Amino acid sequence: MSFRISEVVPIEGVVLEEKDSCLICLVTDFSDDLRKYIRANLIKICEGQYISEHDQLIYTYARTLREFLIRYDTKVKAPETQKGMIGELLAHLLIGYIYNHLSPVSPYFNQEERSIKKGFDINLYDFNTDELWIAEIKSGAVNKGQTSDEKKLGLIGEAKRDLKGRLNSSNAMLWRNALTGVRISLNESEKTEFIKSILSKNLAKAEKSEAMGVNHNVILISNIFNSLDDRISLESSMNLMKKIRGEKIFNKVMIFSIQKKAYLTIVDFLRQESSII
Repeated sequence: MSFRISEVVPIEGVVLEEKDSCLICLVTDFSDDLRKYIRANLIKICEGQYISEHDQLIYTYARTLREFLIRYDTKVKAPETQKGMIGELLAHLLIGYIYNHLSPVSPYFNQEERSIKKGFDINLYDFNTDELWIAEIKSGAVNKGQTSDEKKLGLIGEAKRDLKGRLNSSNAMLWRNALTGVRISLNESEKTEFIKSILSKNLAKAEKSEAMGVNHNVILISNIFNSLDDRISLESSMNLMKKIRGEKIFNKVMIFSIQKKAYLTIVDFLRQESSII
């Protein structure tokens, strides 16, 4: 899976570089363009595409904002957990912006409760190739004495290990949750039934302890919060990609790395939006 950067409508403050299924995305400025993009897509991302299109009187922007902040603030979550929540939101936003042929078939919100969602971070369907992609997102700030690239590689390694474990496990709930996400995200159609059939087959394999990660396409996503004076590089992602491909633990692999100076900029924006609506 690849894309041509020239095909992406530019968003001010978002810089992209891509090669060989490795992508880096630098958020250099939390611009008006990016704020508008969040306003236009927050409901779809958090609640699911079907709900955003058919239940607009119930699931409003203001209500979705409030719900996000309740989840963010509930039980005084640890800073690392909060960074993870913002990192996942940022990944949802940017992957939808960059790859318009990929449709998320899982909402950001955990629908059963306000705790962190259990299961795969994002399930995406490629309408060009009729393939399912499973994304795992890891986020964090750079530690003392660590470079942005070192943090990126560490987070991608965590994402790889987590997905390897889950995709080879007999945990059928992962696929049950994925099926629930499809029902919330998509209108009933032949494509929806096709996606559900893929997930149902994976559910059956997990129940029989026949799940194999090598059958799945994955997107390994890292969110690094650090000054852009120390930027992540595309070269190190490509070197890591060679190693992962050599391990032959997944079918197709993409590495997607995001860097932004601070996650609180996004939190402050969401709080401000909530207060004026």
